[in-house]
Amino acid sequence: MNNEWRSVLREAFVRAAAEYGLTEDDFPVEALVAMTMTFAQGYALERLEGIDEGHIALLDWIERWLESLEERRSAS
Repeated sequence: MNNEWRSVLREAFVRAAAEYGLTEDDFPVEALVAMTMTFAQGYALERLEGIDEGHIALLDWIERWLESLEERRSAS
């Protein structure tokens, strides 16, 4: 299951990188796959333990980053 999920993420990130014109330096796909897997597991574990400190700030930052990519794409 882990390899299947990584494959799904890898394909999505490769497609997103191409769509937004990101290079491997800007958007290292394998590093982002690993980070996403680690993030998801850590987020779930903390929620199970009743920990939510910093989660809103992290999710807000990710949202702003995604919006900036979309704005940059729209401007070009």
